[in-house]
Amino acid sequence: MAFSRDTDSGTVEYGGTIGGTSFNYGDTFYNLTISSATWAPASIPTIDNDLTVTGGMLDLSHFTAGVTVNGFTLTGGTFRSTAGILSITDTTLISGGTFDHNNGTVQFLGENDYSITTGSASFWNVIFNKTGGISKTITLLDDMTVLNDLTV
Repeated sequence: MAFSRDTDSGTVEYGGTIGGTSFNYGDTFYNLTISSATWAPASIPTIDNDLTVTGGMLDLSHFTAGVTVNGFTLTGGTFRSTAGILSITDTTLISGGTFDHNNGTVQFLGENDYSITTGSASFWNVIFNKTGGISKTITLLDDMTVLNDLTV
């Protein structure tokens, strides 16, 4: 029996008590959720839609290349960002857990109207890049702390 994974829809959740350096079902996901254990993949995951961390740790700190996600949610656990650019194109919600900026850049792309809740997380570099035209709005719903460069 062959296993077929649809990367155009659905959510793959990684949890359990043992993490790893590779994802068992490849590195391309529509939605990816990390719910427990520590995951430090050997290659950069491709996430076509939303990245959610509810527990455990997703450690991308050993990458200098960029990672792009649609929405980003951190409600528990730890997210260690890439040292490159984390590009987010839709709603960002940090309401718990730990966001480790890793001296990298978070780029909020304004392709759509959306909101950002930082939950008191600190960012190293932040870029607001409105690629969807002047009519697109990115709304900050709480204070944002940028420790180095802010580009609007």
